[in-house]
Amino acid sequence: LHNAFVDMDLSRLASRSTDELGVLAEDYRKLLEDLQVRNRMLEINNRVLRLSGSGANIEEVVTMILDTCQSAVGGDTIFLILHDAAKNELVGVAQTGIVYDPAGHFRLSLDDISMAAMIFKGGQTAAINDCSNDPRVSPDMVKRFNIRSALGSPLQIDGDVIGVLMSVSQHTAHEYSLQEIMLMELFAREAAMAVNSRLLQESRTRAERRYQKLNQLAPDAIFLLGPGLLVEEANTAAAGLLGLSGDLRGRNLADFLDNDLGELQRLAAGKEEGTIHFETTILSSDGVKVPVEVHANRPIPDEPLIQAFFRDISAIRKSREELYHMAHHDPLTQL
Repeated sequence: LHNAFVDMDLSRLASRSTDELGVLAEDYRKLLEDLQVRNRMLEINNRVLRLSGSGANIEEVVTMILDTCQSAVGGDTIFLILHDAAKNELVGVAQTGIVYDPAGHFRLSLDDISMAAMIFKGGQTAAINDCSNDPRVSPDMVKRFNIRSALGSPLQIDGDVIGVLMSVSQHTAHEYSLQEIMLMELFAREAAMAVNSRLLQESRTRAERRYQKLNQLAPDAIFLLGPGLLVEEANTAAAGLLGLSGDLRGRNLADFLDNDLGELQRLAAGKEEGTIHFETTILSSDGVKVPVEVHANRPIPDEPLIQAFFRDISAIRKSREELYHMAHHDPLTQL
């Protein structure tokens, strides 16, 4: 029954008179149109939510958006166009039959005439039935993609436009109905949230990978310490400093410090602010004492975490001792 309702041909309910029966038929047709739009969007929302929560990557999400938009709204080709904030340009990142490419398959200047730029800057849906004779459309885009008619909506997140979703007719001119325009607007809202969420997640993942790579390549020992100075994260250099191998998580750093822990404990308790700096000695697992310089802070003020950088200053201390000896002894007699 539901599918039959969604696919019902509403043109059969078109009013044929201005009498009460005709008015009633027109009102009923409009009500069914609205219900059809809502039911179609419910189906789309469920599909978007399922894919968004499935761990799908940005390529899979974009493919789903293109396919679903074409199924719901129609059109020969669907374009997903995103804003490149660094260059302030619109980038065609994907379209029907062509996979997602963040570098873009084409770029549009916001200063040039184009339907996408108009929608992006105005933040409003636009439908153009005859693109060949409309001054708001880029002639180059019309020629390149053989565009006859076009329908587009802005992709908005909290009032900020991040791109444009467009459906174009390439074989015949098309006069867009109110139902198609409503579907495009509603679908663009869902698409914007799905794309933005996935882009943010992938950006965060890339940042975490860069951080982990830099962290592991750093020559200094880096510890993330939890309550009680228990190690929550540590890089490769940290394990080397302690004379250990493998995962340090769960080890107590206090077991390897050869003197007073007061400064780190005060920092952990929130009694110290900013970054503290001091020198101490690490007693490695093989019994070697290593003088270190420590810089530590609480990266998240409301969390009981300490980020600590330990630098081996054995060479520096040895140089100090040599300079001191040279300053207080005869270079010939060493007296």
